[in-house]
Amino acid sequence: MKVPLQEYTNNEGNGFHPFLIWKSTIYSPNEAIPIAKDYCLQASSDIDMRVGLEFLYMNGFDQDLHQLIEKNKQSSNLLNQQWGHMYELHLARKNRSLSGQQLLKGLHHISITSPEMNILKNFLFIYIHYGSYQFDALSRFLDKQYELLPQVEDPLLHRLFQTRLHEVLFIYYWKRNELVLARKHAFQVLNETFSVDRQANIHTNLALSYVLEDYGQCIMHIEESLRLAESFGNTSIIEVNLHQNLPFISAYHRKTDGICSNNRAEQAHLEIAKGNKKKAIDILEKLPYQSPFKTYYVGLAKQDKDLLKRSYHEFIEKRSDYFFSRLPLQALKVLG
Repeated sequence: MKVPLQEYTNNEGNGFHPFLIWKSTIYSPNEAIPIAKDYCLQASSDIDMRVGLEFLYMNGFDQDLHQLIEKNKQSSNLLNQQWGHMYELHLARKNRSLSGQQLLKGLHHISITSPEMNILKNFLFIYIHYGSYQFDALSRFLDKQYELLPQVEDPLLHRLFQTRLHEVLFIYYWKRNELVLARKHAFQVLNETFSVDRQANIHTNLALSYVLEDYGQCIMHIEESLRLAESFGNTSIIEVNLHQNLPFISAYHRKTDGICSNNRAEQAHLEIAKGNKKKAIDILEKLPYQSPFKTYYVGLAKQDKDLLKRSYHEFIEKRSDYFFSRLPLQALKVLG
């Protein structure tokens, strides 16, 4: 006989983690996750209301997360109120409704009184540095996360934080060009998360991590990302894969048949791959922004060593990106 959800959530002797384990033995992950989402929204215990915030965040239930944030902010428990304010900042960062400076200002108004809150604060610092391409500044925050994680007592919260950390470490090691370590963390995320959005994003970045070495791996991961995004109706992932990542990979490997893009920079990249360098230059000169990729594309099109060297330094100095800095280096080797 199945216990009704409401009856279970009102039983203080149970909890979210055993509930999730129990439901996972009865249902598939795709069926169990929505049930667990409902549990989070109906939870009455303080700890379940807090853990539910991370569960909803990590599974992409943003609208439901907003609802649970408000519920925590209205709690009589001061700790729950603080968690509500913290996740309000995390959601604002994800939705890009606040700048990095505004997020830092918001952090100053939150009391950090537990290892869990310290972990959440450090994740926010990490994401702010990611947003400004300051990858080299992350090591001290990552070290702090390793120190704090064993202090998290709730097993489900520990697991969710650990998955977040693997996600962060994937990007960190990828940008440092330490690809074996990067991919190890990427596959950890794929094994640990049921979030289709997160899986799609990991496959997208895995595809890009193979661009310099294996076209087949690139396409396999892009196709898996597209399949997952289509199953969840995530149009932004579909758009960036079809019009930015797939054209980029195809142009790099000179496999351009049937590939098109509405991204002007990647249109130019495709023209370079086809040998239409003058057309590529015309496109690139009309772009209203500067970036290491634009400098690299112009350098490719003009066969200009100085521009390629500038692109290399821009990748390193402006983005701390040792992986994509290999692109202009490879082009320089070809030019001799």
